[in-house]
Amino acid sequence: MLRLDIPRGWRLALGSAGLLLAGCMQEPPPPTVNVASPAEGSAFAPGEAITLELHVENFALLAPADHDAAAKGAATAHENGEAEHEAEHMEVTVVASEGHYHIYLDDARGSDEHVTAWTHEVDVPLPADLAVGTHLLRIELRDNHHNEIGVESTWEFECVEP
Repeated sequence: MLRLDIPRGWRLALGSAGLLLAGCMQEPPPPTVNVASPAEGSAFAPGEAITLELHVENFALLAPADHDAAAKGAATAHENGEAEHEAEHMEVTVVASEGHYHIYLDDARGSDEHVTAWTHEVDVPLPADLAVGTHLLRIELRDNHHNEIGVESTWEFECVEP
């Protein structure tokens, strides 16, 4: 009887040449997204655009298949949410480590109004009627079929009188 102690993360394969012990097959680190600038708590007026610089790791930012290639690097505001372009994703191949992000204001989620972008810098327009006070932007990483991948970060800012 042959007994092998195989370290965790190593793979054992049996092929025509016999037994093969493959190298470490560790999972890649999970994706992350964070706001690099401006500083959290910064102040903006209603109707102003916030230019966010994002730090994204372990995730390739790419334009979704339904967005015009000529607009690469552009952000798109979706006032009608996902319904306006959902059908265009039926033939897109989903890759777990690549996609884009959606930015939502306060409690908005899913098909609510949001900004879709795939660059490290994006302008997020604030509504002209946004109430004075503390607000939140939520950045969600999405695969190239617009599905949530479970990675998000939040960033607070102050809305002040102009």
